[in-house]
Amino acid sequence: MHMNIKESQGAERGQALVLVMLVLMVVVILGSATVTLTASHRQAAARQRNRLQAYYAADAGVERALVMIRQNPGVVNQIPPGGSLTLISNEPYPEPSAGGSIEKVTVEEIEEESGTVVKITSVGTFNKARETLTVKVRINTSGSPAELLKGVSLLPEDQNSDINLLKHISIIGSQEPKPVIYVNGNLNIGDKSTIENFNIYASGKITINKDAELNNCQITEYHQAIPDFPDLREDWYRQQAEMTGKYFGQDTTFPINDPGKEKGGKSEDTTEYSGIYFVNGNVKISGRYSGQAVIVTSGNIDVTDDLKANTPDEDLLVLISLGGQVNINKKGSDSIIDALIIANGKLFCDNKVVLNGGVLVRLIENTNKLTIYSNPVLIDSHPELIGLAFGGGSGGGPTSIEIESWSEQ
Repeated sequence: MHMNIKESQGAERGQALVLVMLVLMVVVILGSATVTLTASHRQAAARQRNRLQAYYAADAGVERALVMIRQNPGVVNQIPPGGSLTLISNEPYPEPSAGGSIEKVTVEEIEEESGTVVKITSVGTFNKARETLTVKVRINTSGSPAELLKGVSLLPEDQNSDINLLKHISIIGSQEPKPVIYVNGNLNIGDKSTIENFNIYASGKITINKDAELNNCQITEYHQAIPDFPDLREDWYRQQAEMTGKYFGQDTTFPINDPGKEKGGKSEDTTEYSGIYFVNGNVKISGRYSGQAVIVTSGNIDVTDDLKANTPDEDLLVLISLGGQVNINKKGSDSIIDALIIANGKLFCDNKVVLNGGVLVRLIENTNKLTIYSNPVLIDSHPELIGLAFGGGSGGGPTSIEIESWSEQ
């Protein structure tokens, strides 16, 4: 009987031990599962955070691209035919130590029946996560006359006009950014004329004769978005000039007081200009100048000799003929002109002329060799002056951008 009691107690102890081990095993299993689930949850949360941060980086890339295009619509003209242009590459976001970046933002032009439509592709990264956004936007620069001065714009009222670039005319643009030639009508290029580094848009047909030379040019015929000639407000120019004592009621020659003649100085003496000048009549102008100014006339402008900027990167004149034309007619030798020219008529050049600037006119007529050098940076670096040239504001109105689609890949 005594042995049975001991055996019974031993059996109970064994059962208790087994129960304890089973409980410990359950606790260990539950603990391991909890640790695994917690780790998995943390990893999932980290992946989700990384993807979200990568999305934010890609979104920031799109927004920055839109700002770049809005501030400088000419960037679209730099897109190679059938290719894409990289706007941003490996830029840290939001800061270098955060682990994220705007890996790459590209823009490519999409063929559309009217207007300019581009596709922006932005890739954002954060740690190992990578997100891509694709945005399709429609760009309208027709409300920005400043764009028309970033190259050569020939805008007759009749869309069926024939525009001829002949008589050894050379139009040379900067390689980056590449300027634009806008033509409202049919464009004929020939007679040993040369065009380099331009995107050429015409509302009609473009004919290139065999004796013409085009280098690094993109040609678009029957373009439906040729801008209109801007509305130049004579009353606004007149009012601005009257307020600053720069209104002249009759034909005027600039410089008004020629220090070279009055004081026996040299012909290279510099005349300083600023603000808006308005002449109710015709203007004659020549000489070396400094400053930034807009000279507006109700009649013709005759550039009778060289018109040179003292510091070409800083000094700039805008010559505007509201009711006539601009004539460059230095006698006996070549003319060098540093200016932007706007005329609600034609630009007429006699003898050999080198023009450093932009042209916005109805027509160009030259009797000898005309060379135009255009660089859009000249316009972008003088926003206040361009605003004055087009009647206040920032060059006649902002570029509008309409987002047509937004997708995540």
